[in-house]
Amino acid sequence: MLFASVIVNKRAQAVDRLFTYAVPAELEGTAACGSIVKIPFGRQHSEGVIVELSTIRPPGDYDIKDISAIVSKRPIFNGELLALSRFIADYYLTPQAVVLNAMLPFSMAFGGRLPQALTVKRYYLEQAKPLRLSPKQELVWQFLQQNEGASEQELLKLVSSAVLKRMRDNRMIMRREERAAAACEIVNSGQEVKLNGEQQAALAAINAEKRGARRPFLLIGVTGSGKTEIYLRLIEETIAEGRQAVLLVPEIFLSSQMVDFIRRRLGYKAAVLHSGMTASERRITWEQVAAGEYSVVVGARSAVFAPVPNLGLIVIDEEQDGGYKQDNAPRFHTRTVAQKRAELAGAQLVLGSATPSIESYYQAEQGAYAQADLTKRYYLAPLPLVQICDMRTELQEGNRSLFSRLLQTKLADRLKKGEQSLLLINRRGYYSFFSCRNCGSVIYCPHCSVPMAYHDSERLLKCHYCGSKLQPPEVCPTCGSKAIRHFGAGTQRVADEVKKLFPTARVGRLDYDINSQAGEGQRVYRAMLSGQYDILVGTQMIAKGHDFPAVTLAAVMAADITLNIPDIRSAERTFQLLTQLSGRAGRRLLQGEAVIQTYLPEAYPIRLAADHDFKGFYSEEIKQRAEHNYPPFCALARIVFLGLDRHITQKAAEAYGAALREKAGEYAQICGPAPAPWEKIKDRYRYNILIKCRLQQELNQLLRDVCRQMEAKNRLFNDIIVKIDIDPYSVM
Repeated sequence: MLFASVIVNKRAQAVDRLFTYAVPAELEGTAACGSIVKIPFGRQHSEGVIVELSTIRPPGDYDIKDISAIVSKRPIFNGELLALSRFIADYYLTPQAVVLNAMLPFSMAFGGRLPQALTVKRYYLEQAKPLRLSPKQELVWQFLQQNEGASEQELLKLVSSAVLKRMRDNRMIMRREERAAAACEIVNSGQEVKLNGEQQAALAAINAEKRGARRPFLLIGVTGSGKTEIYLRLIEETIAEGRQAVLLVPEIFLSSQMVDFIRRRLGYKAAVLHSGMTASERRITWEQVAAGEYSVVVGARSAVFAPVPNLGLIVIDEEQDGGYKQDNAPRFHTRTVAQKRAELAGAQLVLGSATPSIESYYQAEQGAYAQADLTKRYYLAPLPLVQICDMRTELQEGNRSLFSRLLQTKLADRLKKGEQSLLLINRRGYYSFFSCRNCGSVIYCPHCSVPMAYHDSERLLKCHYCGSKLQPPEVCPTCGSKAIRHFGAGTQRVADEVKKLFPTARVGRLDYDINSQAGEGQRVYRAMLSGQYDILVGTQMIAKGHDFPAVTLAAVMAADITLNIPDIRSAERTFQLLTQLSGRAGRRLLQGEAVIQTYLPEAYPIRLAADHDFKGFYSEEIKQRAEHNYPPFCALARIVFLGLDRHITQKAAEAYGAALREKAGEYAQICGPAPAPWEKIKDRYRYNILIKCRLQQELNQLLRDVCRQMEAKNRLFNDIIVKIDIDPYSVM
């Protein structure tokens, strides 16, 4: 008799354990670890995943029910992914069923009900060429012969469907329905780039670590130093060993860009995995990756779960980026998950960045990570010359424009020379808020504690958190004054103001609003790359990973936006963003320039970013972290309480806070509860508690104990949503 230990597809913490089922004799040949099964559970049927099989009956005098059916034709999860799911469940205090669901691409059901595969109709020649063909039939025949088959869509551009039907009826051609190819098969068409001395030394150090202790490897390289070239060499070596590589990028739109780059350089198959694909594309690619058909997988954070059968390498490019932290359950950080997966697979993990996270650099300093540095740009151009422009002085001297006089001069110079410029404003929309100049009141979202942004193209106020829309008021709703208008600036307004200053300039825009339109983000990127834009205005998207050879000027319109956010990583994010953006300029032989506009030129993240001084910034920031006992000097967790009633939400948070303090003793520090910086989002009030602990194990055990205690005691708080975030990236 065969017995299966099964994780049931239930999200409740109370059933987050293994349940034993008997495998009927007729199913023993198909049951396997990682298979989806149908099982009786209580008074209903559910699905589950087999995680263990044994011929030994578990001890205990109880009836063991039979598995009803095997849902998946083959195992969905391999042993490595099952072990990884258990680690994530334990580390992030999330039911394992939730983790297993998250491992599947969005819309691929845990119950085995996968979306319908996308098919295309293709035509092929069925016989030798007939003696007599009409001119249109001759056209079809020649096309099929030259292309060894063609899709129906291609042929309908040549002839009508009636012609195709007649040829099929006469058995001249045949039609097949075939599964569409979702991933890219790529052909080597690029020329290998010779590594410089620093790159060769870094590659040798990574390979030595792979043969030795196999610690995570932190590759620090100034912008334009050629980190991607090292990634490509590592991928080639991994494939030569008969293993697969996963390359992670922080944004979905960078996946296609990276695949384009790989197409020019490598002759291997590469698959793309990210949430922007259609359900059918995700299914096809995921199944082909699991079958070992692709040697390289490129994607955003969810690609860390790519089911490659023999993983040899994981690369996380721009490892410092906040996009690697998942916002909803399981709230994992890709870096932590990738490190565990590399350990389970015996693979090498490489983290690359020009501005590594404080935590990663600290790990390298302590010897937990290996490290190599690329200090020079590959094309020998010096790092950009960065100038800080004090907007207080501009205002005092009568310049009320969005653009400092220095920036206007620099932009005009680049346009005259035919070079390109980047302008970053980390706010989308036209104006950032609507305010009354008489009483000072601001128009907030009725569902969130957030000022609404004005979008000129739609003449609407929008909330960027819940999506609510309002008509702009003509009079102040507080005092009745007509002196109510828009203030601040977003990407739309900056783009329009640039066009007014330079009417002949070709201006593009890239932000969330643009990128959310199908294919628009890639269209803007390719247009900039091909020189169709002189100036590109965007949010932080334009600072990440792009290589525009003709860009020689980069400017940050308002560096204070990220610096003034009340968050634990505001200084770090500001330094990283300014450094990354300035690094887009002058990446070939010409020295680039960057302009940072700010009202706080003396702030250390701004001052040190202008000097390209990461180590100086790290030295300042690590002192701040140590003084306030923030990571990497503690294990950190955030509990968020959400409720429709402010008073009840506060009471629930206070009850949890009291229980945490009672249980924690001296080994943990409990901060709060306090209202979140944005107190209300989507009609729910939000309270935060931060917990700082010496060790991760102590922190997780404290949270488990208190959550179990509170669930048993407080029925009054059933309507309150409690979210636990281990290693939070933000406290907003």
